[in-house]
Amino acid sequence: MRMRKAWIVARKDFSEFKANKQIIATLAMMPILMTVFSVLITVPLASLAAQKPAPEPDLHLSLLVFYDHVDLRDTTLNNAWVNHSAIVNGIVNVSYINNSTLTNVIAYKSLLDNVTIANGILIGCVLRNSEYTQDTTVMVDTVVSGTTTGSSDLYKSLLDMMTHSFLLYFFFIMAVAMPTTIASYSFVGEKTNKTLEPLLSTPLTDGELLFGKYIAVFVPVMSLILVAFAIMTALIDLLTAPLLGYFLVPDAVWLVGVFVLTPIICIVGIAMNVYISSKVNDVRTAQQYSALIVLPVLLVFVIGPVTGMGSITVGFMAIIAIAFLGVLAFLVWLNLRRFNREDILTSWK
Repeated sequence: MRMRKAWIVARKDFSEFKANKQIIATLAMMPILMTVFSVLITVPLASLAAQKPAPEPDLHLSLLVFYDHVDLRDTTLNNAWVNHSAIVNGIVNVSYINNSTLTNVIAYKSLLDNVTIANGILIGCVLRNSEYTQDTTVMVDTVVSGTTTGSSDLYKSLLDMMTHSFLLYFFFIMAVAMPTTIASYSFVGEKTNKTLEPLLSTPLTDGELLFGKYIAVFVPVMSLILVAFAIMTALIDLLTAPLLGYFLVPDAVWLVGVFVLTPIICIVGIAMNVYISSKVNDVRTAQQYSALIVLPVLLVFVIGPVTGMGSITVGFMAIIAIAFLGVLAFLVWLNLRRFNREDILTSWK
């Protein structure tokens, strides 16, 4: 296969894209929206993750009563020290609660250390090294320190999950979804422009012709994805580095994902769409079939974050890359095997 001949086909398509700027504008919409979404999500999370815990107020506790290893139900506690106990349906005022569980409790100006809370209202309290149900615990003017739920550690976890899982998944989805805009147009568009017969009559091999169509789609799609990646990275680091004290992206996972796995996924999407374009008779039908075939590919990247099995690591991406290379090899073989110029010309007239 002569690469120079394939580039001739690609350059012809490039000139058509240049003449029809609406194609590139439509293609660019997804990367633009992705970049804006990434910044709008990441910067507020980084701001919350960078927050330092408020200083603990001096509660001026004056402890008069001591409870140890008891069950306290429907009780109001004032100036009490409670250790290794369970408090249910109670009210706690200006007390110290240590190594205990609180259920359906209202606490006011108390120090809660190493406790577990379910269904509580905390007003003006200090909560240390504790666990609580975030959806059923109401806090008013309460300082939280040393816990994973409700502290800056939670926002750091969310920030890490967002930047190293979901945002990277969006790049993979773009790589397989964006080619549907122009790859499905590959051969059907030649028929619409009345250039199909001259193209198929050229002394190019089937491989050169198909590879030229691959290049014509791959170059603009990957260029837009890489530009979006560069702008997103610059904006996120510019806005979050002063808050976090370090650059959030990119790291090794991002670099492997964007520069290794994303191009492979993109070529797989192109191969699928070019095959469809060579088998149908109009652009609308080609785009409809392309959208349906893309769904199983997208499912791979939906199952991961939903089930928790697909944490983005270099090893995980290596497995996916090998799988997609196998799919790509099959699609290239299928394109070459089923591509028949005479059938295309006779069936499309």
